[in-house]
Parts: sequence; C-alpha cells; structure tokens
Amino acid sequence: MGKKIFKYLLWILFAIIGLAAIIFIALYIPPVQDFIKTKAVSYVSSNLGIRLSVERLRLKFHLKLAINNTTILTTDSDTLFHCNTLEANVAFIPLLRQDVVLRSFHANGIILDYVDDTTGMVLT
Repeated sequence: MGKKIFKYLLWILFAIIGLAAIIFIALYIPPVQDFIKTKAVSYVSSNLGIRLSVERLRLKFHLKLAINNTTILTTDSDTLFHCNTLEANVAFIPLLRQDVVLRSFHANGIILDYVDDTTGMVLT
C-alpha cells in the first residue's frame, strides 16, 4: 500500500515538473510569443487609456528580450513614445527572487514627447 502511494506521488511530481518545463519551452516559440504580446498589448491599452502598438516581440534563449517598433499614443493620437528597437538581457537567478537585473540594455530610434500640465514641464 505504501509503495503504491509513493509511486503515485512520484508520478504527480514528474507531471508537475514536466508541465513547468513545457510552459518554459513554449515561451520561446514565436507563435506563443505573438499570442502573449497581443494579450499584453490589449490589456495595457485598455487599463491605462493609451494606444500601445508593438510590431514584434521576441524572447531568445537565456532571457534576451527584443521588442521592435513600439509606439505609445494618447487618446488624442499624440505620440508619447516610439522606439525602433529595444533589447534587454535579463539575469535569471535574481528573477527567481522577484528582482529584475539587466545585464545589457540597448535602445535605437527613440522619440519621446511628454508634457506635464501641472508643472509645465516639457520633455521632448
């Protein structure tokens, strides 16, 4: 009886580890990345009241994130932010402790336009 329980617990443990591995591997498949990008963009756009568009998002092995042609527009169609290429290399171990440590960060073709009505600050 004890042997059967141990056998079932071992199968459950292997199933959980296998499922976690499948999810981790699936994050590196481009169609899965496109699906996640679409859901994230619609969530951010609806909750922040902005129009966000991301042409391409790719996660490469060992947490190298590349985002291409990102644009943030206000509801009045004013461009707040545009970036042609944004690349970040994230350290894995600190991420397990819920800390984000960037090993490298590169951004090309940035356009930033911000006006604060309360202080009158203009950032262009």
